[in-house]
Parts: sequence; structure tokens; C-alpha cells
Amino acid sequence: MSLQQQNAILKKVKMTSPALATTLLHQISEDLEKLNGIEQDVGKRQQQYKNWRSQLMHCFTADATVFNSEFRKIEHIESLLADDVYNALREQLGTITDHPDNPNE
Repeated sequence: MSLQQQNAILKKVKMTSPALATTLLHQISEDLEKLNGIEQDVGKRQQQYKNWRSQLMHCFTADATVFNSEFRKIEHIESLLADDVYNALREQLGTITDHPDNPNE
């Protein structure tokens, strides 16, 4: 087995090790384009959302050690919203941000 192959295996083991889940906190996937909801055609806008959501789920899977709580996922989603979409959810997202342990307050 080559040194390159050994390094690849070691990297994979490190990325999936439960012991590192709380210490390995850098994102390896690229951030998505912001979802803005300004497309006028409803069908196209719906398809944009489906594609964006699919890519976001891939990001959460690839970076499970970074997005290891629902709060972290919500905060990341908030950073990827813009314009009409962000405005529609601003109040609810603010409540979650202000009360990370109990958003019902």
C-alpha cells in the first residue's frame, strides 16, 4: 500500500472518529449560493429550492462533525438565506438565535 493510500485511509478514519466529533470543527464542503426566492416563475423557483435543499443535505452529511446539532444546522441555513426568503423567516430565525436552548420562549 502506498503512502498516499495510507494517508487517505488515515484521513477518512479521522473524519469519522466519534472521539473527534467535538474537536473537528472546520467545514470541508463549499458554502452554497444563497437562496433568495426572487425567481418569478413558481416552477423554476420550486426547482431551485429542491436543488438547494439537496445540496444542503449533502453538506450536512459531509460535515457531520461541524453540523452536529440542530441549532448549528439552523444557524448555517440562516446564513444561506437572502432577500425574500430571509425576510419571510427573519422573526422565527431571530427567536431561535436569541433562545438557542429553548426557541419556544
